[in-house]
Amino acid sequence: MTGEINGDTDAMREFVSRLTHSMDTNPVSPISRRGQTTPCGDVPLDACQALRDACDELTSTDNDTTGQLHEFMSQVEQGFATYSSFVQRIATTYDHADEQSRANFFTTLDSQPGRNQVAIDPRLER
Repeated sequence: MTGEINGDTDAMREFVSRLTHSMDTNPVSPISRRGQTTPCGDVPLDACQALRDACDELTSTDNDTTGQLHEFMSQVEQGFATYSSFVQRIATTYDHADEQSRANFFTTLDSQPGRNQVAIDPRLER
């Protein structure tokens, strides 16, 4: 064999557990999960047009970036879920391969002729 694959399945499962737990904990303030806002609705009609325009622009930008934040957070959460599932499947694959190798080893060992009869090496005899 030219290389070695050494999968620490316990570490993989611990990683999955931590990643899954991090998805259960909401790292984002509820304010960032809000819908569209219209804070300029309270600007008095007699306020200067420049103030109304600035408020409208700020509100529009805030709404756009909030939507982008929602999309980004959804992608991160989906990515975490996908990656956790992948790591979990790899850990299971490692375990199955290990069990299969162990079974193959014992099958080969059991199939050896005279396995229960140990011959004494002549060099050890007196």
